Amino acid sequence: MQYSPSYCSLAHNHTGVGRDSTDLVPGDLVNLTELRANLFPADMLLLSGDAIVNESMLTGESVPVSKNPANDDDIARWRDLKDVQGELAKSFVHAGTRVVRVRGALATDGTTRQPALGLVVRTGRFYRSNWGICIQE
Repeated sequence: MQYSPSYCSLAHNHTGVGRDSTDLVPGDLVNLTELRANLFPADMLLLSGDAIVNESMLTGESVPVSKNPANDDDIARWRDLKDVQGELAKSFVHAGTRVVRVRGALATDGTTRQPALGLVVRTGRFYRSNWGICIQE
């Protein structure tokens, strides 16, 4: 499978700063609502909004999986363990998984959507991601 870089919009001071997906680094906040790719470019924690992804490349399961935003405890757990287990898996999107749908979150007034944001936690053009390890083995 050939990976092709795509454009990502970073959430920086509420403005979209464009960057090629190969230039992402851990700690970047990516506006997933504006992602111009059909594969996630890095391992990310979903911070807002929701997503439906196809993880069949990782799991063999053909049914798409829903992803929900991580809470503070999930983020702290990731910071301590660096491993995806339990509830954290529901907020974690793996590099290389296929995007079925990404949807922003509703604003507090219930009208305007806030963007779906992902926190980049691992990069490496898949080689150090869970997806890359799975493919190499």
